[in-house]
Amino acid sequence: MITQLAAVNGENSFKAVIQTPESVLGLISQGVSLETGLENFLCYLRSVPKPIIVVYNFWTSELTVLFKALDSFAKKWDFCTTVCGYVDTLPLIKQKIPMFGLYKMKNLVRMYLQKPLNDSSAL
Repeated sequence: MITQLAAVNGENSFKAVIQTPESVLGLISQGVSLETGLENFLCYLRSVPKPIIVVYNFWTSELTVLFKALDSFAKKWDFCTTVCGYVDTLPLIKQKIPMFGLYKMKNLVRMYLQKPLNDSSAL
């Protein structure tokens, strides 16, 4: 289930909260439909010259879920032709700091950015 989509290009960023059935029932949603969120995400990516998707641990389920969602709304081709490439940061981090040991995003953010990871924000 996708709950947020986010992208950053320098100082410019995009974030969409996706309305889920649970949030509708709880009357707390401030989000948009998944289809609208994906379309807005694609519009943002199209506004960026040669966007590259940077993912921490590329082979996790998040990217697979995104591709399935794009495919279900016939937007996967648009996404793949818009994006110029992909970078998995985990191997780069392991190469640059081989003695770190605990390569979880939460640990890396705390250690190198000196702040806690905000699990509720995709940014």
